[in-house]
Amino acid sequence: MYYLDGPIPDPEPTPPFCALVDEGAHYECRLCTCGPRDHFSCIEFPRVVPGPDATPRQLADPKLDCAERRRRMSESSMNARINSKQQMNWLVDAARVSKLVASGNLDLAPIFWIRLYGILHEIYERVSGHSASAIQIRGKPIQVFVDFLKTVDALAALFSADERIYIQYRRDVESHPIQRNY
Repeated sequence: MYYLDGPIPDPEPTPPFCALVDEGAHYECRLCTCGPRDHFSCIEFPRVVPGPDATPRQLADPKLDCAERRRRMSESSMNARINSKQQMNWLVDAARVSKLVASGNLDLAPIFWIRLYGILHEIYERVSGHSASAIQIRGKPIQVFVDFLKTVDALAALFSADERIYIQYRRDVESHPIQRNY
């Protein structure tokens, strides 16, 4: 926009919400309105300095005020709890279906193949990712994740490479009307 006398001057830049403290180790909010011992505050839960490979969301975190940070962290925490419950129910149902198929109920065989592949690949990859994140954040693995991954590795070791391909094939046959990868 132009005035008759020329362009509008740039407004004064707003000061950042957060500043680097402790020799650049983490951010601390200048506008932090969180109370003492609030686990969302920058004092109790310092904001990490984003590294060179930071995602856009990580780069945006230092600019958020405490209320928005609380909302985002609460929502992601709630989603993690819901997803964890869904995955646990899925695993429990996979065990139930496996027992029924083993006892001769072949009507559930399609679900068996889908669940077996899901455990060996999708759930394994998800828990493996959570385990890697835990090691990055805490510096050590979470034992429950380690135990689960070892158990799935032992399950996968029961099958040869050809049998694992067959498991994937059966999952694809039961899940999709057309198989194009075989």
